[in-house]
Amino acid sequence: MMTKTSYKLLTVPTITIVGLLFFGGSISALASPSCEKMKGCDKKICELEKKLVIAGNQDNKPKATRLTKALEKVKEHCTNDGLKDELIEDIAKAKAEVTEYEADLNKAVKQKKSDKVFKYKAKIKDKKRKIKQLEKKLSILN
Repeated sequence: MMTKTSYKLLTVPTITIVGLLFFGGSISALASPSCEKMKGCDKKICELEKKLVIAGNQDNKPKATRLTKALEKVKEHCTNDGLKDELIEDIAKAKAEVTEYEADLNKAVKQKKSDKVFKYKAKIKDKKRKIKQLEKKLSILN
């Protein structure tokens, strides 16, 4: 039998959130166990749903709330063309950063500052790796 305090804990919003997190999210996650085969907005939605189930299972209500809001926004506003535009913009920014790092690298080489040469080479390598990842994501969307 439930006590008065038990009733206070089981409010309608709490029951609704728990139901959505555990039952609705679980069914969705079970229906599509792998988001890898998906692309674009469908993949983004799938990944958020998986994270939401995990947050619910870990009883992380603040994270579940943030993920729920993010999921709603993605479902409402996400388009594959929008994702393509974002990726193109991110690639352009990363390429511009590589150009800046290369200029800094050349300056460091001229000044014979080996520590800075090492630093800029590492940054260039990292950005080029990021560009390849972004270009791969973009090719999947095309």
